[in-house]
Amino acid sequence: MASIPLPALSVRPPEPVTNPMDQYAKALQVQGMMQQQKMGQIQLQQAQQAQKEQQILGQLMVKNKGDLNKVIQDAPDAGVRPNTVLTLQQHNLQVQDMLSKKSETDLKNFGTVHDNAAGLIQPVLDAKTPEAKDAAYQQGIQAIQKNPQMYGITDPSQMPPPQRPPDDALKTQLALHMGQKEQAAQQMKEREVSAQEMAAQARKTAADATAAKNAPLAPPAVQQLNQQLAARYQVLNPGKPLPPEFTLPANAKRQDYEDLDKALEQVEKAQGIKAQQEAAAAARASAAQDRNDKQGMKSVIGFDSKGNQIFSSAGDAKALGLKSVREVGQAEAEKVTNARSLMPLLNSTDPEDPGVLQMAKKLQDEGKLGPLAGRWNDFLAGKWGSGDPEYAAFRAKMGLSTTALMQVHVGSRGGAFMLEHFQDLANAGKMDGPTLLSALDTESKYVARKAMLPSSQQSQGSGTVMMRAPDGTTRPVPADQVEHFKSKGAQVVNQ
Repeated sequence: MASIPLPALSVRPPEPVTNPMDQYAKALQVQGMMQQQKMGQIQLQQAQQAQKEQQILGQLMVKNKGDLNKVIQDAPDAGVRPNTVLTLQQHNLQVQDMLSKKSETDLKNFGTVHDNAAGLIQPVLDAKTPEAKDAAYQQGIQAIQKNPQMYGITDPSQMPPPQRPPDDALKTQLALHMGQKEQAAQQMKEREVSAQEMAAQARKTAADATAAKNAPLAPPAVQQLNQQLAARYQVLNPGKPLPPEFTLPANAKRQDYEDLDKALEQVEKAQGIKAQQEAAAAARASAAQDRNDKQGMKSVIGFDSKGNQIFSSAGDAKALGLKSVREVGQAEAEKVTNARSLMPLLNSTDPEDPGVLQMAKKLQDEGKLGPLAGRWNDFLAGKWGSGDPEYAAFRAKMGLSTTALMQVHVGSRGGAFMLEHFQDLANAGKMDGPTLLSALDTESKYVARKAMLPSSQQSQGSGTVMMRAPDGTTRPVPADQVEHFKSKGAQVVNQ
């Protein structure tokens, strides 16, 4: 392009007349263009400075073999701006923090990756001709493509460019990889040194502890420890003094106390285990006794050696030698209980509380039974013989025996008709004296059979007591075991 002659620069055409506003707008436009030009110059200068710093840092990186600390140290004198140095320092701290958090295995892998990458760059720089350099570079790319993780490539964007960079750029990259490898090695060395220092400190602490254990204790300390041992011993052995084998001597060492502490702990553990075993055994025994008690209170009927039916508890059945034993229900057990309760009411030789049969015999002997034959209804109503206490007692027991006899036979389901039937079984108004006595005797024998007592108890009345168990069932138990079953929560129903 032809340049404009210098004289022509002094020739100016006449300026057209313009609007003041147009002139102002034009002035603003010119000012904006000048500012843009100025900013463009600044940006250009900054870009040039940044490019220059990159070159300087690359040279420093090669010079210091990738040692970032030395690069940061030399950068200010080489013309790198403070902000750039500060950014480089922050990056170096981030790398150090990242390496410190890696495990030993990851740290070794990190160093190996950078060593592998350096191993691909070095043959390119060692080649003598451009062609050889290109061939070595392409071989490196192929190696990365076969196993990218071996070289730290986890994303396609991290792959090197297809064209070989200049040697200066490769030298900088080689220095970076060698520096990263050295940082990993330095981190591992620091960890090893730290581990050695910690081990040495642990050995020193152990040695100090051993020395302290073997140093004699002061007499006040020995006395205080013995007091503690005694108080501890008496927790499981109240009122007993501390045995000599658990007492520290006057010249005791700390190790002596620790030995006694362990020995006493073993004794305490043994005592604790023994107490637990005894408690468990007692609990099992109590549970077994409860089961046996509950089983033994069940009402059963069996046959004795003479073929007689015997009513007893399951616990007594074996002792009585009963055969063909079967459990009985609540209703049947109540009938037997009623029979046993009625026995002394019908037949009792107790002068203080004679039975109906004995009272009738006495009235017969006194000649008082015959006159009742024609006045029985008045007698029962209390209109005849009311002044005679013997008649009054006889009347009361006859009424009781009639009701009880019905309960022995049919349980608690009998009504008025059934009661009248049993009243007729021994009705003095329809019988003479001997017939009434015979009827009462028959009733007494019937009730004795319904009581199903063992032969050893038949002459003594009932040897059992009806009790209600916690589960609500009623059953007979031996009289001498009443208190025992009361302690288990049973209640006496009829004694």
